[in-house]
Amino acid sequence: MRCRGFSWLLLLSALTLAALLTSSWLSLWQQHQFMQQVQQWRLHLLQLQQAQRNYYQQQGQFADSQQQLVQQGLLAAPLAFPFATDWQFDARQHTLLMRSSLNTGSVTLLLKGFNNYLWQPPQLTVKVIGYEQF
Repeated sequence: MRCRGFSWLLLLSALTLAALLTSSWLSLWQQHQFMQQVQQWRLHLLQLQQAQRNYYQQQGQFADSQQQLVQQGLLAAPLAFPFATDWQFDARQHTLLMRSSLNTGSVTLLLKGFNNYLWQPPQLTVKVIGYEQF
């Protein structure tokens, strides 16, 4: 009888350890996926900024859309930014403000329980400065 209870305890401990290891691995995998997405965002954002600067040097003004940058050969294709709306470009002389709204499900789900709360998605604004050649 004692041996049978001890083996059940060992089995339960092994299952608990396996569940803990699986949960830890899943958490690390999700974090890795998120970090890859952040790196992709940074790379695309740098490409978009550089394309706008190059367009400014060529045309003396900023592009109104990513499509203009593609047409000029400064981008291979419009860049995708997951969980974000299309970029809006607001040019002011030699400065460009690029704005996008971020739409992540976790923030929306977190705030759905509040009554009479108007949720606005967070805005991301990036400033690009165009330099004229002298």
